[in-house]
Amino acid sequence: MYCAYLHILFVGLLIEKEEREIGSISWRMYLTYARAMKYPYVCLIIILYIVQGAVHIMTNFWLSEWSETGVATNNKTEAQLDKELDYYLNGYAGFSFGYAGVSLLTVAAIVICSLFSIRRMYIRLLRNIVHAPLRFFDTTPLGRILNRFSTDTQVIDQRLWKTIVHIAQASLPCVSAIVVSAVVTPIFIGVVAPVIILYYFVQSYFLSSAR
Repeated sequence: MYCAYLHILFVGLLIEKEEREIGSISWRMYLTYARAMKYPYVCLIIILYIVQGAVHIMTNFWLSEWSETGVATNNKTEAQLDKELDYYLNGYAGFSFGYAGVSLLTVAAIVICSLFSIRRMYIRLLRNIVHAPLRFFDTTPLGRILNRFSTDTQVIDQRLWKTIVHIAQASLPCVSAIVVSAVVTPIFIGVVAPVIILYYFVQSYFLSSAR
């Protein structure tokens, strides 16, 4: 019994305390995820989001031009009005279907690239565990290792790409609205710049207090 007590005491001293990151996620983690996804695919996703934002902005300008054209209708015949209606309606339909297609391609690219990245990260993790020295298994509980292969991997596999999509979907309309407003009314830039700075400090405070 005394030997068993010494064994438990020795094992308890041998096992190292689990490390846990606190605070905000560092950019090094995002770069690690991007490296696993491969930089060309990351660039492809960024380009798709830029195209998606450009199509969204063009749609807004198209609606603006359509509304301005509809103001002066007194000196136009019914045939001209029908022709203009078909022209702007077909253009708006084309931009709408184009935006939907680019959005579908963007989400599909994120999902596929995320699957490739998590597969590479999982294989790398498995390779490191297989080649780990015996002391690692003496100082690391089995449950901690299983958590790395199950819960932690699940978070990366199922939540990270959804977070990226939600951030893009939330920020894209804001950026598009700012660009359109700045082009139409340049003085809007002087008004929105302090708001953006204030929003940055508010969201930093909110994230720190919400964690």
